[in-house]
Parts: sequence; structure tokens; C-alpha cells
Amino acid sequence: MNETYKHHSLTNSPASSPACSTHSFMKTAVIYARYSSDNQTEQSIEGQLRVCEEYAQKNNILILDTYIDRAMTGTNDLRPDFQRMIKDSSKKE
Repeated sequence: MNETYKHHSLTNSPASSPACSTHSFMKTAVIYARYSSDNQTEQSIEGQLRVCEEYAQKNNILILDTYIDRAMTGTNDLRPDFQRMIKDSSKKE
């Protein structure tokens, strides 16, 4: 299951807009999950996602995207979804 979960923020209103006085702004984040060896499994990813999603829910954080690299070493940054996350973070909305 190499599925990406997408959500969009509730509002991008500038601080000076009238919407600012009636809406509270939600913190946003992305989740990056990875496992590196054959000793770990898809359950490792599911556990990481669950913990991150629970934390976000408890702390009123909107998850914008999820990035997952399976069976990829953490000794370098040559991981497809890690690179996609870096590229996505530099995009302007």
C-alpha cells in the first residue's frame, strides 16, 4: 500500500483578513515514515502512522500529506518519498 493521503488546510486567509477574527488557524504538518530492514514490516509503518496521527489529533494539527519509504536505509537521503517531501516543502501555494 504505497498510497499518499492528501488533505488541504481549512483556510489560507492572511492575518489582516476578516476571516482571521472568526476562525482559529490550525497547525499543519506532514508525516514521514520509514523502515530500513527485512526485520521490520508494513506493521512498523502502520504503527508510526498511528502514533503520528494520534499526536496530531490530540494537538489540533492538520496532516497535509504522508510520505513513506519502505526498506530504505536512513544512512543517506536518497529515498524517493523523502526527496518528494523535500521537493513538496519548497512549493508555494
